[in-house]
Amino acid sequence: KEFNPNEEHVVAKTARLVEELLSLGDNLEKLGASLGIQKSAADIAGLSRAAIKANQWREYPALCRLAQVAPLDMSEQAFLSRCKSIHELWQRVPNDFLKGVLEKGGHKRDDVKSLASAKLLQALTNALERLNADGERLDAFAGCADTLDLSKRNKQIGALFKTHDLRVADAHNAGGALSHLEEMGFDIAGVNQGYGRARDFMFDAVIDALYAL
Repeated sequence: KEFNPNEEHVVAKTARLVEELLSLGDNLEKLGASLGIQKSAADIAGLSRAAIKANQWREYPALCRLAQVAPLDMSEQAFLSRCKSIHELWQRVPNDFLKGVLEKGGHKRDDVKSLASAKLLQALTNALERLNADGERLDAFAGCADTLDLSKRNKQIGALFKTHDLRVADAHNAGGALSHLEEMGFDIAGVNQGYGRARDFMFDAVIDALYAL
């Protein structure tokens, strides 16, 4: 009875998420190639644009599961499970590739070796934002390292860190989704009726983070 035909449904949200992941793969492939790192967009994103164009999502059951209809009154555990699925999708970007890019940018191997996926993407975002602000071109990335890139928090992609936190909560059946949602600015007043809106919020936040990157 609460169905609203004017709202974006979960399949459309999943499609937007997929498009951002594919675009990220395309752009990182170009950045890597400019630095002498040869890796295909499909290997970077963990998704093939050609395969999706030919067969939609048939080769990717994870996308089909993520796009399944979920009620507005979904439970906290079901919400955490969806967040885990979102996290597993963007985390397919290989850490070794990102570390290689940052090393080509001038960072020392020892400084990036202990960083994981979200922090690597954050460092890359920080570096690219600096170059964009200065009106630099692609060839300026090589040797552009600033040590602050590795530690500076970037709100633009903060949602990626939160999906990690929510994945951990799901893995340990720990709950605790409310505190993470509140930190992101979500109005938690309505979750007594279910976590469906929170799921939409997290979808949009991750899509925006990937778009920014």
